[in-house]
Amino acid sequence: MSESFSSGKLKERLEFVIGKEAPYTWATRIGLGKSTLAGILNNGACPRTSTLIKIAMNTNISINWLLTGKGSPWMEHSSTLLPEDPMTMAREPGEPYRVAPQSYVVVPRFSVTLNGQENDSFHSGQVVDHIAFKSDWILGVMGLDPNKIVLVSVIGDSMEPTLKGGDLVLLDQRDQSMRNDAIYVIRRDEDLVAKRLQRGFDGSISIKSDNAAYEDIKVPAEQVGQLSIVGRVVWSGRRI
Repeated sequence: MSESFSSGKLKERLEFVIGKEAPYTWATRIGLGKSTLAGILNNGACPRTSTLIKIAMNTNISINWLLTGKGSPWMEHSSTLLPEDPMTMAREPGEPYRVAPQSYVVVPRFSVTLNGQENDSFHSGQVVDHIAFKSDWILGVMGLDPNKIVLVSVIGDSMEPTLKGGDLVLLDQRDQSMRNDAIYVIRRDEDLVAKRLQRGFDGSISIKSDNAAYEDIKVPAEQVGQLSIVGRVVWSGRRI
């Protein structure tokens, strides 16, 4: 092992990044396996490149600094970011590192399938991987809260042609207002389904599939409050 890498010092720096948050809670939040984190903290294992990238993308910590302790702890940013931003200011002694401004927002993707059965991981908070989006698009164009968005996949044809099987959709978990003619993910028994919701003049809600082969479901006004809304679909992407 080279002199520039010390498992003990790496552990100290990683604990500093984690701060006061419970280590395994922190690992789950960024999509890092508990066994992977335990290997680093308890066994002095040198993390794989994929692990280092995941930590860096979620904390903005420099990989070089994390491994060697040399240089700035922060990854370099675009010159469009203001250096006087308070989030980049030096920390007080003993204070955990603040996350510096990022040009990208890393969004977790869950192994959930809409209109299907595989939704357990969504409820338990497990993450399959992460996908990065430009911050100015997430914040400025879409007006989303980075902490309230998730990515999930679609199966089936009930929402074709708008959403097709295999599409990746971005959910805004803040929006549960059932605005008219928007697509929402709702919980139906053990399933999560993506459907278009339309309000009736009598206060009822029509749950509609964009595919005409599927029948609409009308929820009477007095039962609308029983609908369990997970979030609104605000973007979709697919492979061509």
